[in-house]
Amino acid sequence: MPERIKKSKTYGLILMKGGHEFPKTWKEHLNKLGYRVYEINEAPRQLQSGELLNRWYPGIHISLRGMEKIKTELAKLTGIAVSELEKLISLKEKTVFSQEDERLFRSMVERLSKHKENIKAKIKSNPDYEHVHTLITSYEYFNRPVQWVLLERTKDRKRILEELGVDEEKVKELLKGRDYREVPEQDFVKAVIVGATNMKKAHPGSLRSLAMKTIEEKGVKETLKLEGSDFYPFIQNVVHCPWAKELDTDLNLLTEEEKSKIKRILDGSQ
Repeated sequence: MPERIKKSKTYGLILMKGGHEFPKTWKEHLNKLGYRVYEINEAPRQLQSGELLNRWYPGIHISLRGMEKIKTELAKLTGIAVSELEKLISLKEKTVFSQEDERLFRSMVERLSKHKENIKAKIKSNPDYEHVHTLITSYEYFNRPVQWVLLERTKDRKRILEELGVDEEKVKELLKGRDYREVPEQDFVKAVIVGATNMKKAHPGSLRSLAMKTIEEKGVKETLKLEGSDFYPFIQNVVHCPWAKELDTDLNLLTEEEKSKIKRILDGSQ
């Protein structure tokens, strides 16, 4: 199954994160664009051990590297020993994590979160504390239920671009110079349908631009259950979508039931 999705010119897999269910309005939007929507788990489910670190390690790495500069200061502020903080920071060297790594990560970030307000207050005098604050608030956001969604394209890609108002020069930029007609559907979905990682920069009609519009209308607290100053639009961006070459990590984290449902869809039996 992994290779079938990675090479497919029809199917793309996305993930609703932060405890969000796939919105009905998004489904209608995608149907109009030219996608059939399959909700693999009908309601968001809790993360399993290993999912959090193995899926979102790029952003976590950035925070851990930033924390290294202030580990001694941070130890004094929180009462957590430097040696313990160093164990957490050492995870920045990894790209694949064990269950033990995740237990360490969760335990340490939860200990840091008890000092969140003091850490937040330090940001003005030392911007490096922003890395710790990002780590804590992102963990609080990531550690919510998730929902897998499979998209099946039913229209020509050119028609989808016309519907979105995205010209070929823009889509080439989004796809890092590649031809939109030749890339796997997973990459087309990531670049064109989901949109920029920083949702404030996502092009109109992309899912992240729709999410950002909702946030602007209803506010961060109501939409994402975050305080305004805890919002990082390049991390807490509602939808996760890997490039095709990155799919293995995500597919390995699916439950057997989720894998079976995707296989049935790919086989045309559902």
